[in-house]
Amino acid sequence: MKSTTSSIEDIQAKIREAKKAARRRAFYKFRANKGAVAGAFILGFMLVLAVLGPYIAPEDPYAFDLRRKLEPPSWDSPFGRDELGRDILSRIIVGARYSIGIALASVFLGSVVGVFLGLVSGYYGRMVDSIIQRITDVLLAFPIIILSIALIAVMGVGITNLVLAIGISTIPVYIRLVRGLTLQAKSREFVIAARAMGKSGFYIMRKHILPHVLPTVIVQSSYYLGFTILIASGLGFLGLGVKPPTPEWGAMLGSGRTYLFSYPHVVTFPGIFILLTALAFNLVGDGLRDALDPRAGVHRR
Repeated sequence: MKSTTSSIEDIQAKIREAKKAARRRAFYKFRANKGAVAGAFILGFMLVLAVLGPYIAPEDPYAFDLRRKLEPPSWDSPFGRDELGRDILSRIIVGARYSIGIALASVFLGSVVGVFLGLVSGYYGRMVDSIIQRITDVLLAFPIIILSIALIAVMGVGITNLVLAIGISTIPVYIRLVRGLTLQAKSREFVIAARAMGKSGFYIMRKHILPHVLPTVIVQSSYYLGFTILIASGLGFLGLGVKPPTPEWGAMLGSGRTYLFSYPHVVTFPGIFILLTALAFNLVGDGLRDALDPRAGVHRR
């Protein structure tokens, strides 16, 4: 009895060591990717702005002074002022919370719902799979931006509705991705063994299949965060995002597009921050893909 218990403990210890070694390899792979490291630093800076924005902004982002409207960048206002005399730097700093928060919330919504439906569809198959996949086909027939616009037209403008619209639009992509991975995992030995032991379907999905698909979902989500930043900013530019005077980056572009050629600083700086944030998410996603994929080769240096 003691020898059996000891052997089980040895196996569990080896499994823990193997997981630690895998995490170390993933970290070193990620660190070797210079683009991913640069993206992580940019992303960290943006997240600091999102968390501390209201406390570190030099001015009130909502306070306007028409006497100083459209002032170019200066020592007093490094990014200049907009059409109402509001400090653009302060609005960008505070707006990071809205732009990045919308992206994080919408991707979280889309990934959670999409992963659950993808697991159920791939594992149970038959009628359940058929129903979920037909609904997915309908949603995939529309580009994400078009589907988001249609949902906002039905639900109305606002931060909550914007998150729901973008999140719902990304659900079918996760369903297809996770369903394919689940179909592959169903034939693996560890799933067959769990079935033979009489484990329930939800137990197998949660304990065995979900850890198998999670790395791919994480990589996909990192790419989609950059994509949703662009989608949310595009909707804000069209006036379908957050309501003014909220300093969301896309809405700032939309309100300042009239001055694109006469006072380009009004749209240049919000555009740069949108570009940098989307680029950072994509660079981090590229690094995560190589770090979490055991088949990945040597990184570009």
